Amino acid sequence: MIKHYLVSVLLLMFLFSCGSNGSGNQPYTEKRSNVKVEPVQVYEEKGTGADSGTLRIELYETEIALNYRMISTFRGQTWEYLLTYPNFQIMPKPVLRNANAPMSVDVGFLDADDEFHAFRLVKIENGNMVFKRLKEYQVTPQ
Repeated sequence: MIKHYLVSVLLLMFLFSCGSNGSGNQPYTEKRSNVKVEPVQVYEEKGTGADSGTLRIELYETEIALNYRMISTFRGQTWEYLLTYPNFQIMPKPVLRNANAPMSVDVGFLDADDEFHAFRLVKIENGNMVFKRLKEYQVTPQ
């Protein structure tokens, strides 16, 4: 009796674990069925000295799944930029994080293993906003 119970429990555990990849990755679809109105990521930092002011960056979803609208604001000026994330056959997971320097932001994403990859840099330098391309990603068919 205990042996049958143990086998049943192990079989159920195996079946439930097969249906889940555990990573929270959503399969890729070309278009979003529901586009969020609010930003999916927001970064804000206050500068000092020549770079005084507030740097604010917001990422918004678009209908096309790999595209995000980035709106950057500093000293009352606003810039809008369309980012295209690489297609790794999972839905993009965009991330904004400090680039280890004052008034600098890494724009990137989490891959399938939830590792961060930066591909754009936004920074304030001498009171000016600077956009820099860090990396390009290309996926080749196997």
